[in-house]
Amino acid sequence: MLSGGDDVATELYGDIRTEKCGPVSELRDEFEISLVKKAVSKNIPTLGICRGIQVINVALGGTLYEDMPSHKQSTPNFMPSHKVDISGVLEGIYPKEANVNSFHHQTVKKTAQSLEICAISYDGYIEGIYKKNHPFFIGVQWHPEHMIKNDISAKKLFAQFVNECAKYRKEKRNDKGACA
Repeated sequence: MLSGGDDVATELYGDIRTEKCGPVSELRDEFEISLVKKAVSKNIPTLGICRGIQVINVALGGTLYEDMPSHKQSTPNFMPSHKVDISGVLEGIYPKEANVNSFHHQTVKKTAQSLEICAISYDGYIEGIYKKNHPFFIGVQWHPEHMIKNDISAKKLFAQFVNECAKYRKEKRNDKGACA
């Protein structure tokens, strides 16, 4: 799981950093990008949340908007603040039109070629991505961890991720005869 946090360095997706970019951690960027590439190559279940979707996209060749001031929520973090249209792998986890929260100022601009879009915000921005032909490789721009107490879809997302991780671990045990 890749969580929220500092901005992704703009240089990593071929842009020039401006004063609108928040704090970055080059060490974290480098580490998480290498994790994404390893997860793809080994079919490791991966869930990216907020910064996590951004890291996934950049690691695989996509770009970001450096600053999205309109996507900062003023209500409590467990409350939804806008709607997203759901498609692809998120169908069945979330309703077609889902209410989500929003605490980011960077977001996916151009998706990496190997990724598909599975959620778009009311104002046309990408809020969910996934990798086809991968057991579980999803990034969401919102924070389902804050909504899990009152939102059945957030619970379903985490339950599916945990189930896929358990399945992966079991497969690795069977392959090696020991814990992976």
